[in-house]
Amino acid sequence: MSAKRTLYICKAICWNCKKEFKAAYGKWERKEKQCVVSPGNFSEKEKAVAVENGVVIKTIFYPNDDFYTVNICPHCGKPYSNNRIGELVGHEEKEIVMLNNSGKRMFMNREFEYAGTIGKLERNRGNFKGIYIIVRPEKMQDILLKQTSNAGKFKGKDPTVKVEKLKRKLLDGAEILYLGKSEDSVEKRMQQHIDFWNGKPIAAWGGRSIAQIKHFEELEVWYLLCDNPKEMERTLLREFERQYKQLPFANLRH
Repeated sequence: MSAKRTLYICKAICWNCKKEFKAAYGKWERKEKQCVVSPGNFSEKEKAVAVENGVVIKTIFYPNDDFYTVNICPHCGKPYSNNRIGELVGHEEKEIVMLNNSGKRMFMNREFEYAGTIGKLERNRGNFKGIYIIVRPEKMQDILLKQTSNAGKFKGKDPTVKVEKLKRKLLDGAEILYLGKSEDSVEKRMQQHIDFWNGKPIAAWGGRSIAQIKHFEELEVWYLLCDNPKEMERTLLREFERQYKQLPFANLRH
């Protein structure tokens, strides 16, 4: 699971004042896969390094509550849209390798931390608020479903979902099967889900369909630290839905 993250400092031309300024973008590479990373997905370290190299990065807030972290033209103060990041490729002035380690992977242009599997969750890896996702591993592309769920019956309610409905929600090209949040500790919340999926009648109803996957204990768990889990969860679910025209397999609603 080794990955390399590289920060690039580039020459850009402002769309408003037409002056040249410094901008930044990142590139994530893992085996043959790679993707471009905008400032909105920079780590705090990457932002700091970009600023040290003369780049201005700010978060812009809009009346509809949307916000975007973008490169800023220092001459006129106008934002350089993240949708135009591709235009920067090939105009690099400086290349800075930020990381090359295991346990990190990009999902939806965000860098997640590996936390083990449902059956073997690594301890002390998620003592922070953020996002957690359940991912099917490469060896488990063909998902088999159980007719009945062995998850806990919280308040006596049967967690079983009809297999026909579950089959309609399975997506061949989607690795993410469930996405949730915690305002406290992603590890603690993940353990509550695991206990529920293994039969304990506790309040972790979301994602209950995971328990009807045969050998669900082999599914992977990944964490994302963030300051506003509620907003990030909403954003990621919207992005997933735009791409796949539905929510992840075990997500019932936004």
